[in-house]
Amino acid sequence: MINIDMNIRKALELYFQANSSNCRMLSEIVGTSNSTVSTWGNGKAKSIRSKSWNKVFPLIKPYLPKKSIVIIHGYEVYDSQANPDLSEEMEDMREQVEQMKETALHLLAQCNDFLGGTK
Repeated sequence: MINIDMNIRKALELYFQANSSNCRMLSEIVGTSNSTVSTWGNGKAKSIRSKSWNKVFPLIKPYLPKKSIVIIHGYEVYDSQANPDLSEEMEDMREQVEQMKETALHLLAQCNDFLGGTK
């Protein structure tokens, strides 16, 4: 189950506007009832079943805040608690690790040369 927050409600609204769509049309795509889709947008529903979310997410993703889309195990997912600063920090850390690996290999080669080994 995915908890419905204001970002999801707003994304649904923007999706409907951008696609000249409505609850009935989305319900046909998702395979659920018109009234269910309506409750997602009007605040009566507090969550969306995962099966439905897997069909809704790709449609509303362009209308969700970019900072709330994170990549986990190679998949884009919505995270209402996403910390964009943390994502940037992780990318910086990956770059630092790559630099450390290069430095370590260089130092290892120097040690090998010093000890009389081959490269």
